[in-house]
Amino acid sequence: MALGQFEKSIDCNNTALEISKAIGKRGQCDGTAYAQLGMAYNSLGQNEKSLHFFKKAIQVFKKTGWVEGQGVHFCSLGALYDDLAQYNESISCLQEALRIFKTYDSQLGELACYINLGMVFKPICQYMRHQLKFLKKHLLFPH
Repeated sequence: MALGQFEKSIDCNNTALEISKAIGKRGQCDGTAYAQLGMAYNSLGQNEKSLHFFKKAIQVFKKTGWVEGQGVHFCSLGALYDDLAQYNESISCLQEALRIFKTYDSQLGELACYINLGMVFKPICQYMRHQLKFLKKHLLFPH
C-alpha cells in the first residue's frame, strides 16, 4: 500500500469516529476504527501512536464484550511489542490473546498466537546462545 493510502485510511477512520460520536452510536465500530488506526500507524512506523490505538481498541472491545476482538488485537499488540524488542510485553499480550482464543475455541487465533510467540522467542534464544558461547569461550575455557 502506498504512503498516501495509509494516510487516507487514517483520515477515513477518524471520520468514522467523528460520525459515531455525533450520532451517539459508540461501540464495536469505534474499536474497529481504533484498531485500523493502529495498523495504519504501525505501517507508517509511528509505533507510539500504533500502541495507543491498539490499546484503545482493546478497551472498547472489553467494554462492548467483543472477546474475539480483544484476542485479535492483543495478538496485534504482542507483534508490535516484538518489533520494538519489548519481549516481556509481547509475551504477556500474546499469552492473553492465547487464553482468549483457547476459551472460545478459536484454532486460527491459537495458531496466530503460537506463530507470534515463536517469533518472540527466536531472538531471546539467539541471545542466550550467544551468551553461552561467550561464557564458554571467556570464562569456562579461557585460552
